[in-house]
Amino acid sequence: MLTGHGIQATASGGQGQQGQEYNKKLELWHRRLARAHEVLDEQGVPLYTWRKGEDVIKEAEGIVREALRGMGLDGKGRK
Repeated sequence: MLTGHGIQATASGGQGQQGQEYNKKLELWHRRLARAHEVLDEQGVPLYTWRKGEDVIKEAEGIVREALRGMGLDGKGRK
């Protein structure tokens, strides 16, 4: 069997039982994500997704800094 990206495939290209379960979980996740986008977009709330946890760090820091500036702080807790 060949493996990659969490999906097991046979040498003939077919998917094993685990591959089918993975695809179902991925499909359900995509449906939940689409629904979350619909609900949050109606309320004007942005929804972000990232492939890796490290990708979110700079974005999160920027969001926090912007919020602190909005509260009259300099990003280090000082006015």
